[in-house]
Amino acid sequence: MHRIREGAPGIPCTARYAFEAALRSFDAPRFDNQPGSYINKKTYMPVVDGRPFADLQSQGVEVLVNVAHVLAHQHVALNDPDIPLPNLLIIDGISSNVGHEGVDLERLRKMYASLLRTATEHVDRLQIIVTDNDSPPIEGIHRPLELSDTDRLVPMPDAEPGDEQPADAPPGEEAGA
Repeated sequence: MHRIREGAPGIPCTARYAFEAALRSFDAPRFDNQPGSYINKKTYMPVVDGRPFADLQSQGVEVLVNVAHVLAHQHVALNDPDIPLPNLLIIDGISSNVGHEGVDLERLRKMYASLLRTATEHVDRLQIIVTDNDSPPIEGIHRPLELSDTDRLVPMPDAEPGDEQPADAPPGEEAGA
């Protein structure tokens, strides 16, 4: 019997399918007791192979599951115009609890690659912003701003001639008035 893959063209993309697909694309660690992951319909929290989010017991796995969770919601909303989810995804500290060598680094690369693929596929409909203390572990990520311990402030554009205003002047008031 040939089974049609959910999420294929013409087949609705559900949160359960999108969440499971994201976890698999990251190669997130799995648990043997109850294969299959989903988003709990009562709490909207992820469940990974029978384990509720609160019972995952690993901050690295929690990061992978969190990113898969929000990415699943975006995939569903992008495929259903009746879902009023803002198509803006902001992820902070994506690598802070994921290891930086061996299999953990490979998972981090896969997570970044999945985010990049999703952003590229939906470039006109979804904006993904990732902040991280480390540089992305893959090529192709647009980095408009890099800050450091010695360079912490977002630079301001140079003022146009005649636009100078004293720092203590209230907005909207002209200098020297």
